[in-house]
Amino acid sequence: MLHKNTLLLHLVILLAALCFAGCAPSLPEGMPPIYPCTITLTQEGVPLEGASVALIPEDTTLTFVFAGATTSDGSIEMYSHGKHRGVPAGKYKLIVTKNDHEIQNEKVWDVSLVDIKYSKPDTSPLQVDIAEKKNKFTFELGKAVKTQTSPARSLEEYFGPPRL
Repeated sequence: MLHKNTLLLHLVILLAALCFAGCAPSLPEGMPPIYPCTITLTQEGVPLEGASVALIPEDTTLTFVFAGATTSDGSIEMYSHGKHRGVPAGKYKLIVTKNDHEIQNEKVWDVSLVDIKYSKPDTSPLQVDIAEKKNKFTFELGKAVKTQTSPARSLEEYFGPPRL
């Protein structure tokens, strides 16, 4: 009897494994094969946590989203469409933003915490070439900055009216 129970348990585990192996989300129609891509960002030699990262394909026929945010060690594992780990092979511009706000004298404005040249495809010097393998890239973004990116507004204009 113990042998039958053990055999049955192994069969259930095998069937569950086979079911879950086929449950990975399939790629959207038209998306080419994807390859793992990890990017690490530092600023002044320190991992840059909480930066938004996007890859803009040189191939303009790729209309999929390749984006995410860096973790505490400054790294990001790139995903396609937010749920597929990896990126199609090809050349990409790397876009990086990290924003905050400043408050002074009851005025608030947005600031960029990385050089704003990294925020647009036409000014970012950062590029990656995704190959048909595991891809790892590291970029140093230079000095920390606080560049004002919006006009100063009152606290109420910026955050909305106080909630009671």
